[in-house]
Amino acid sequence: MAKELGYELHYLSGYFNRFFKSGFNDVLNRIRIDNAKQLMLSGEKSLSRIAMESGFGSIRSFNRAWQLYEKEEPRQTQKRLTGDS
Repeated sequence: MAKELGYELHYLSGYFNRFFKSGFNDVLNRIRIDNAKQLMLSGEKSLSRIAMESGFGSIRSFNRAWQLYEKEEPRQTQKRLTGDS
């Protein structure tokens, strides 16, 4: 992203830390998780498909990020959002 915008990596990283009070990867993962939640609401897609469509490179990275930010398994969140028992 820094290269695309024409900035030094350290400058852009510092900007993210100051502006968002978080690093670039944290901000990106939060956006991806918010997107995944929206996809979960339809109740029609598998978690692996939701993970890929949200920009995660693997189901493993999706699960790891989800548990870090949401403090529960993705399947638990999906059930809660869709009302499935």
